[in-house]
Amino acid sequence: EWLTRPIAEAHARGMKIVIHPHIAYWGSPFSWRGEIEFSSDEDWSRFFTTYRAWILRLVEICGEADAFVVGNELELTVHFEKEWRSLIAAVRSRFAGPLTYAANWDRYQRVPFWDALDVIGVQAYFPVARNDAPVTDAELLRQWREVLEPLRALARQGNREVLFTEIG
Repeated sequence: EWLTRPIAEAHARGMKIVIHPHIAYWGSPFSWRGEIEFSSDEDWSRFFTTYRAWILRLVEICGEADAFVVGNELELTVHFEKEWRSLIAAVRSRFAGPLTYAANWDRYQRVPFWDALDVIGVQAYFPVARNDAPVTDAELLRQWREVLEPLRALARQGNREVLFTEIG
């Protein structure tokens, strides 16, 4: 119910909802999910087997959601393109809505399987301003233009829209 109730509540209010699963790395040797990496084929296999089972279970439970994020900031896993494409196909066979992957703001250009997804997802924590210095509106606008141009180019190249899956 803790997964399905927010979907029903959002829909009752005329809103849409995206399921955006996060791997919790607390208590692990990783300082964040973007560092998840293994040294053996056996460990990689175990990771993808258990990750796939978890994601497919979430898709089964959250099938009424409007969109689904198949992965979040798993930057050191994206070179396993075959595994990701297989997972995306499995999710697509069970979920009718749009699919994306949530790439970190500085790694979105390294994702080789955007073409298998409906939307380019980016965790938009771009460093457009520093916390320790005031910034003008004109400077923020200039910085955002620099951020958006490569995103627009990737969107045009892949014929996909970009979704900021988080922003900060």
